Order: sequence, then C-alpha cells, then structure tokens
Amino acid sequence: MNRQIVLIGRPAAIPGPEHFELRTGPEPSLPDNGLIAETVALSVDPAMRGWVSAEANYLQPVALGSVMRSLGVARVLKSADPDWNEGDLFYGWTGWQDRVAISPEAILWRVDESLAPPSAWLSVLGLNGLTAAKGFAAFARAKPGETMLVTTAAGGVGSIVGQLAKRSGMRTVGLTSASKCDLAHDRYGYDIALDYRDVDLAGALDVSCPQGVDIFWDNVGGEIADLIFPRLAPGGRVIQCGTASIPSWSPWPEGPRRERDMVVKRLTWSGFLAFDGDDHANEAALATLRSLVAAGELNHDEQCMVGLEQAPAALAALYQGQNSGRIWVKP
Repeated sequence: MNRQIVLIGRPAAIPGPEHFELRTGPEPSLPDNGLIAETVALSVDPAMRGWVSAEANYLQPVALGSVMRSLGVARVLKSADPDWNEGDLFYGWTGWQDRVAISPEAILWRVDESLAPPSAWLSVLGLNGLTAAKGFAAFARAKPGETMLVTTAAGGVGSIVGQLAKRSGMRTVGLTSASKCDLAHDRYGYDIALDYRDVDLAGALDVSCPQGVDIFWDNVGGEIADLIFPRLAPGGRVIQCGTASIPSWSPWPEGPRRERDMVVKRLTWSGFLAFDGDDHANEAALATLRSLVAAGELNHDEQCMVGLEQAPAALAALYQGQNSGRIWVKP
C-alpha cells in the first residue's frame, strides 16, 4: 500500500500538523507514456502555505482530501516512456507520498547523483537555487560595491542569493534570527548579519547601510519591509521573492504607501516566480548553479526529518524558524 499525507483542513493562517492526515492508498498504476517512481527525498517549502489556502494564489489550492502538493526527488520503478529507465532519478511534482504515478510533463529535470546527493536537488539544485539564480540574474542589475540587503538571509533562497551577490562584488547585509547570524556571516559570506528582532533594528540598519540599500531582496514583506523602504538608495531595486511574515491576506493587511518613494527615488519593484520565463532562462540559471556546486563554491546546508509522517511537523518547524538549513523529508 502507498502511504500518503493528505490535506484535511484549510488553515486560517499558518498550516500545522492538524491540517494533515497520514492515509494509506492503493498502489499507483502505470499511466500511458508515464512512470511509477518511489520518492527518496521530499521538499518542505514556504510556498506551501499559499498552496493550502483558499485564497487566490498563483496555483490552484490543494483540494481537501488529496495528497499534499510538493516537489521531490524520486527513482523510477516502471516506465512507459522511452526517455526514462528503471533506476533513473528525477526532480518533479511528486506530492507527499511513498510512490507516485507521474507524467513526463510533471518532471522538471533529471537528477545526477554523481554531482550531488538527491537532497541537494531539492535545495541548491532545485527550486531554492533556481529562484535565487533566476531572480538575481533578471532583476538585480548588480554593480560591484553596491549594497544588497536580504531578508531570511540564512534560509534556503537567502543563503544562496547572498553568495551570488558576493560573487558579483557586492556588499551584503542579511537579516535573520539571532541564532543564525554567525551562520549567515561565516558560512554564507554576508558582510553583516543582523538580528531581525533587534529592538533597535532601524538604528542597526542605518549603521550597516550608511549609503542606503541599492538592492532589497525581500522574502518576508510586512513590518520589516516597511523599515527597509525609507533606506533604499536612489535607483534602488526591490526584488519581491516572498511575503513570509504576513500570516493572512484576508482581511488585506494595511501599511505605508510607497508610491511617492517609487517616483522620487526612481525605484523598481519586481515580483517573480521561479518558473516564469522560458526553458533557456531555467537552463542558464541551473548551469550556473551546477558549475558552482561542482567546484565546491556554493555553500548549502540541509536538515533531514526521517519518515513520511514527519512532513507536517517539518512544515511547522519551517514556519517557526526551528530548522537548521534546508529542511526535507526522507520517506
């Protein structure tokens, strides 16, 4: 039988274990021109909050009673597609389950274990890395000596984009929890790492960014972003990657109006999704990441939770900031 984690309730804000249930379903059947694969590594992503919400999002909500949507790395057990053989590994939309019947269209790319273990293909060589590399290449317009500020600087995306910025000659400032400031500085190369809960964060930002912030890579939005906007330099670029600090968009949260900042400082504010654009952009970003990983020039960290039943708890730990590195589940 096939163990599956299904969604059983809609969270009002942050999803918790009570919104999921471990069930046993039938073994998947081989689809026409498709595959049956066994999952070996399953992702736990901040975007899942949006996927389980009833509110409008960039993907349709996960239906109640259905397997929780997730990316994962899986090994082919049976194939009706000549491009895939038994034993091949891929990265794609597996869902939180032991085995999956999947069409080739739901597979994103092949996994090469000789380059990195399967878990790395969930993070630095997966959605996290793609988000960081594509967003930075498309919107940063980085210049050596400029200052880039990143929220959740020790997170799956923030840790990577900070390193990419340093490689471009930028001065980097990261916001993270107090317990992760040393990690952000020592391992991910941030010139300055600040505790986002500092009671005088405004003062710390003024000291750390005396010439203002040229690029603001924002993963959280909310009150932290409200502090950063007045400190943007003329011609500054805001790259909106996430809104993790906002628990709900209903009712719509209120905050300062930024239209005047946009005009007076000639700012640009760009939002994007990792899978925007064409295959060429994806391949260019992935080629950069693979090259850096192969050369040992891109640090990344992981935290594994063992057992499919641990997936909801792993998601809760992610939102509570209790993870150390990119959290994933080994079924």
